[in-house]
Amino acid sequence: MVDRARQAKLTMEEMERGTFTISSLAQFDITFFTAILNPPQSGILTLGKVEEMPVVRNGQVVIRRMMKQGLSVDHRIVDGAVAAQFLQSLKNKLEKPAYTFILSQMH
Repeated sequence: MVDRARQAKLTMEEMERGTFTISSLAQFDITFFTAILNPPQSGILTLGKVEEMPVVRNGQVVIRRMMKQGLSVDHRIVDGAVAAQFLQSLKNKLEKPAYTFILSQMH
C-alpha cells in the first residue's frame, strides 16, 4: 500500500478510511503551512522544514535546528486542549528522544 501511495495509485476507498494524517512540505522548502481536514479524519499534523535559527538558552543566543509544526483537528471529535497536549507531547519527544525511549522501557 505504501508503494502504491508513493506512486499516487491509491483508490478513493483506500484513502477515505483514514483518521489522522501527517503532512510535510519540507521537501518544497516550506517552513509552515495550515492544512485543511479531509472528512472523516479527526486531525492532520503539518511539519515544515528544519532550519537553523537563533534561540535563547540560559541567557545566551545559540543556533538550534528548529521545525514548525501545526495541527488542525475536528473540534466535534477532539477538544482543543487535548490537541494542545498532543503537540506538547510530540515536541517533548522530538527534543529528548533518548529520554522518551528510556521512559517507554520503564512501563
